[in-house]
Amino acid sequence: MAVLLQYNEEDSMMLEDLIEATGIEREDMLSAISVLVKAKILVQGTDEEVYDLNPNFKLPNGIRRINLLRPVKLKVSIKPPEGPKPSDLFERHYYIRTMVLRVMKRHTTLTRDEIIHETNQLMESPHSEKAQPHEISAALERALQQNEMELVRGSTDTFKYLP
Repeated sequence: MAVLLQYNEEDSMMLEDLIEATGIEREDMLSAISVLVKAKILVQGTDEEVYDLNPNFKLPNGIRRINLLRPVKLKVSIKPPEGPKPSDLFERHYYIRTMVLRVMKRHTTLTRDEIIHETNQLMESPHSEKAQPHEISAALERALQQNEMELVRGSTDTFKYLP
């Protein structure tokens, strides 16, 4: 509509003049003008940057109005998430630690490799992905700090559950 209003004063306008007068960006202006040219309300002049008002424009019989509305392309830039949220990470670490403790309750004494294997078997489901060994090791360290399990004396990778 803003484009058509510019033709109240003049019958011919350059593209740059239309852009300046309306404040519409070039791409959006070209989109709006292409609809008007397609409807034959405007005619492209001899210079491709000039658009003239069509003095012979008449609505075809039976048509009372022309739909000049077109879907507007929104310029939205969506940034992909850079990683899981801190709350999601906390929940995942808590879930892994819970799985490690379940395994330890069942077996009471296991090596680090056995704990990793058993925990991943327990976590196998379509809703959760396997835990990485470093995640399980971090859960083991946290359980050691919380006195939920201990290292077996004389061993560096055998753990014992403390009830």
